[in-house]
Amino acid sequence: MRKDVGGGERVRVGTGRNMKERQEKLLDMYFKDWKVFIDTCSLLKEAAPTFWERARPYILKYNNPVIVPERVLHELQKIYRNAAGVYDPVDVRNAERCLSEFLPRYQQENLLEFRGEPVDREGHADNVFITQFTRHRMTYNLLLITQDADLGADIRNLVNQRSVQRGKKIHVRRIDGGGNLFPQDGKKPHTKRTDSARAQTDGDRRPHGGHEHTAGQRPASQRTDSRSSAMTTAQKTVVTAIADDPLPAAHIPIEGEMVFRVQNGVPERIRLGKEIGKGGEGRIYETGTPYVAKIYARDCLTVRRREKIRRMLSCSISCAGICWPIAELSDKSGNFVGYLMPRAQGQSLQIAVFSPRRLQRFFPHWKKVDLVILCITILEKIKYLHDHDILIGDLNDQNILVVSATEVYFVDTDSYQIEGFPCPVGTPVYTAPEVQGQPFSSFLRTKGNEAFAIATLLFRIMLPGKTPYSQQGGNDLQENIARGDFSYPCGENSNRRAPDGPWRFIWSHLPRRAMKEPFYQTFRKGEVHYEECDRLDVNAWLANLREYKNLLTNGKYAEQDALSLEIFPNRYKHIEPNADAKSPQQTKTWGHSTPHTKSGAKQSKSPEKRPCRVCKSEVPVTQLDHGVCSLCRGEIYEWKQCRTCGSRFRITAAEHAFFVDKGLAQPENCRECREERKKEREVGRTIPQKNTPSRTPLPQSDHAEESSSFETVIGIGIGLFGTVIIGLFETVIGVIGIGIGLAIAYAVVHFLL
Repeated sequence: MRKDVGGGERVRVGTGRNMKERQEKLLDMYFKDWKVFIDTCSLLKEAAPTFWERARPYILKYNNPVIVPERVLHELQKIYRNAAGVYDPVDVRNAERCLSEFLPRYQQENLLEFRGEPVDREGHADNVFITQFTRHRMTYNLLLITQDADLGADIRNLVNQRSVQRGKKIHVRRIDGGGNLFPQDGKKPHTKRTDSARAQTDGDRRPHGGHEHTAGQRPASQRTDSRSSAMTTAQKTVVTAIADDPLPAAHIPIEGEMVFRVQNGVPERIRLGKEIGKGGEGRIYETGTPYVAKIYARDCLTVRRREKIRRMLSCSISCAGICWPIAELSDKSGNFVGYLMPRAQGQSLQIAVFSPRRLQRFFPHWKKVDLVILCITILEKIKYLHDHDILIGDLNDQNILVVSATEVYFVDTDSYQIEGFPCPVGTPVYTAPEVQGQPFSSFLRTKGNEAFAIATLLFRIMLPGKTPYSQQGGNDLQENIARGDFSYPCGENSNRRAPDGPWRFIWSHLPRRAMKEPFYQTFRKGEVHYEECDRLDVNAWLANLREYKNLLTNGKYAEQDALSLEIFPNRYKHIEPNADAKSPQQTKTWGHSTPHTKSGAKQSKSPEKRPCRVCKSEVPVTQLDHGVCSLCRGEIYEWKQCRTCGSRFRITAAEHAFFVDKGLAQPENCRECREERKKEREVGRTIPQKNTPSRTPLPQSDHAEESSSFETVIGIGIGLFGTVIIGLFETVIGVIGIGIGLAIAYAVVHFLL
């Protein structure tokens, strides 16, 4: 018989020995030139391994792996954890097998590919599929493998829209009990819904999984969870109504005084020790324990802050390196004054990593792979917070302390966004363009907003300290952010204003697919990841960085160019198997390829090295400019005040070395004023001299030559006029007399000349 399926597909479905042949033709068609996606429920199918074995030769033949969104992986992890106890034990077991056995093997064999997609607001993969099928429906033929009839119907509805009728084909299929791809006819089974997930014993009502006869209807428990998640999301869009009124506090405890915490209903005395830090909100004190105390300033003691700390204490947050509040602190009168938290170690990213000189001082043996591992370490902690519905909000380089590439600490966690409590502060460089200039305490950030800060932080780690929107002769950073004016190139796309110096070299050594493209598509306006809802999430960045780490550790990058392993390469990337071979000509011998060089050519010697005047590190002399290496040239040597305009200006290390070598004094005026004075002196030297009274002016300059030519033309004109006048007066002479006429004529002509 023949059946109509989604997207106008008509296939012949039969039984017997012809089924295998038809399945082979079907798989060959799909994997030849279609984009194939798979849903969570189909991965959990008992017969899914059979499907993968049948599809294997066709996937490898056309090099077209099945696409698994990162959101699907997240759902599998959620089912495996089964924290709420709502999932069927069979699905939990299948999820465990998928995560630990099947998916890693399929990924290694290039049978599937994980794609990082933004986490949808309701927490399900359905939105990801609908978004991607809508976006790519005009470009590719698309196939979705899913057991979910609701999702299948939504995908098929895309075909029925007028705006997509001229697009590519969209098909929906499910995996049957024999591991075959079977069409979905859009008919939903009449299953009785129940409010108890534990009461479900039939496979057709398993959460997003199940067996052959599900047609994938989501069970009542899954739908209830979806509604609950949606309600939670809606609640999180509204700032809490708790007033920010001041709290009564007769006295703010200081060093040496007692504070109290309540543990198991019993007050515990804690003596504040040495002050180890302070900021605008309060001070940090030692306590003689592994923990430190943060005591708020009087202006920061409000009802909203106290309730936020109490809400944070009710969360089960326990992650090494995240300095989360563990206890509320009060004074002797029982008034809230602060909280207790784990002690942090290390130096901030701003101090230890974002300055090339200090990076080499704090971590002299680090290579590029260490920066990648550092990014992975930071992202894993951010992912932990996001999985608990917590946003950092003010993600910046000051609030992350670094001990090593695998040990970091997150501080100032009391500013994090949790439920309806917003993060009241922000850093402009890390603030997404859609919320630039807004009062941070008046709204709740989204994961899309935070995704921009994450991408910015990763960029500044990979290019130590450099912001993504820095550019040559560029405008203010915030203006560049608002315009989405990203300067670093991706292929042929570039505004050609990327900063000079080592930054271009670092950028050229980054892998294109894992780093360059995601950065460019996030920071450049109009690209696929620029908008808030389309930015890469933590999972996508983790996948990219792990791929980058593998490239650095498996020797592939070292074979292309050994400088790709360094943090600060001193040239653009070479993609040659032999970095020493400068000639592109290759001579083939019996199975070998050797560089063709001229006979008697001298081998280049390694350049002489000398210490840099600033950082004292040994570098090749070819990289020194007046004794200063490329990394230190932009370092500020001194700030001075201009004598002319009064503005502050800086003298870099390179400028200082130049003036010293030339035996010149340090400038007392800024560059603009010096340029103005230079122009004035040049104008004074080129003022033309006054002409002599002689009828023939002497040529002094180009301007003088032009003036002389002009005067000559005027003289000719006047001469002609005089000739006419003389002719006129000759006529008059015959009437009034020669003597009188000549006198008048010559007097007039002489006057005119």
